[in-house]
Amino acid sequence: MTIRQVISLLRDALKEQGADTKYTNRFLWSTFLLGRNTLLKQEADNKKKLYNTSGIWDTICLRMEKVSGLICNCEQIPYDCWVYRSAFKIPNALESSLGIVYRYIATPDLSVDITLVSPTQYSIKNKIKGNKLKYAFVHDGYLYTPGLQYSGLILSAVFSENVEKYKCSNSNTTDTTGVCGTFLDKPTGLPDYLEDAAIKMALQILAPTKQFVTDELPNTSSQPTI
Repeated sequence: MTIRQVISLLRDALKEQGADTKYTNRFLWSTFLLGRNTLLKQEADNKKKLYNTSGIWDTICLRMEKVSGLICNCEQIPYDCWVYRSAFKIPNALESSLGIVYRYIATPDLSVDITLVSPTQYSIKNKIKGNKLKYAFVHDGYLYTPGLQYSGLILSAVFSENVEKYKCSNSNTTDTTGVCGTFLDKPTGLPDYLEDAAIKMALQILAPTKQFVTDELPNTSSQPTI
């Protein structure tokens, strides 16, 4: 289902299809997102079939750069003096009780897989003898990969913001639908089996606002002028 289809379904249910509608596309989509994110968090927490579902993940490119391992010039990350970190903060991603909801972090050719952990977990796991797994962590919005020297990585996750600018593909350069059209025709990022539940949750949130809008409308019934 696309964003456009979701907005249309909500407008149909609310009977708000006319030009004088009080609901913007942005408002309706934001309301749907509340339900979508709640359901995705529940799925991630319960470790259900979410991670085997396609169509909900966005894969972005991260340029990595060599930076100092010092923070605030007084507190040092307990690793090498120089570490590799994403050049920019990673976009906001959906988080469950287990952390960021992501499918993989890897080198662009998928030959090396990297596991995301907390800074504390990194310090512990990195000292385990014979452990050949590779780890990364997020600090202050940046992705750090101490001990790894990759100039670029890819991250596949469920993001809560538009991540088109982070993608390396140029397939959209010939699109003629415009920015708005492109956005509305994007998938919702929700598995098919959760779409109905998300629509219902959105309508439950919108129902009181519909009543409020109705109450605020002026009374147009004809009354004799006194």
